[in-house]
Amino acid sequence: MRWLDTEAVPVGRRRLSGADRLVTLLTPDHGRVAAVARGACLPRGRLGSALEPFGVSRVILAPARGEGLYRAEGADPLCRFSRLSTDLTRCQAAGLVCAWARALAREEPSRARYALLVDALAALDEPTHAVAPVVGAFLWRSAAHAGVAPRLDACVSCHADGPPVALRIDPGGGVCAHCRAGNDAPLENGLWEGLSAMADPLRPLASDLPDGTARRLVALAQGYLRAHFGRELP
Repeated sequence: MRWLDTEAVPVGRRRLSGADRLVTLLTPDHGRVAAVARGACLPRGRLGSALEPFGVSRVILAPARGEGLYRAEGADPLCRFSRLSTDLTRCQAAGLVCAWARALAREEPSRARYALLVDALAALDEPTHAVAPVVGAFLWRSAAHAGVAPRLDACVSCHADGPPVALRIDPGGGVCAHCRAGNDAPLENGLWEGLSAMADPLRPLASDLPDGTARRLVALAQGYLRAHFGRELP
């Protein structure tokens, strides 16, 4: 292990002692990193404000005792998404986004995953953007970064072209009416169009999807990710 000087977004934290905190960081070039922030819990701790949730910081990390563990030697905030700490709905959404980012990240370069997280926090911080479409887009695009993007242009069973009528979790993709089974999730009443928009990396994260449609797609995305990566995920 070597010293790191990198941008980072805090995606998790827990108290180690009365003064120290263990923080989980998502970085563009090193993926998920765990670091001890000494004194971060103190009112005037020099690291506390820079390692608060929902912001981007420049951090300096030194190798610490413990395999894969670092020690935060310095941190300077680069960008704070202040509304995420004052608006309860946006705070909950940002917490969910960070929890999934932490769960799916690996200890390897992940610039695309890092950029997606920063873009999602920035979109949630914008008061004119609805929350649910941003969260849904983040989750479905995270599935693509994790290698389990659903196929939506043809039936994954018979390979017939055309819009699917339902989503099959395994292997991951849409199915036609002929192949649809009882445990496939329906993609009717605008859900297929909404899912296609959320999963498209070329479209903005924020959209004007109806709130009910967006919320159903958020729930579907979380079930989809849990089915592929473990039921204990967020």
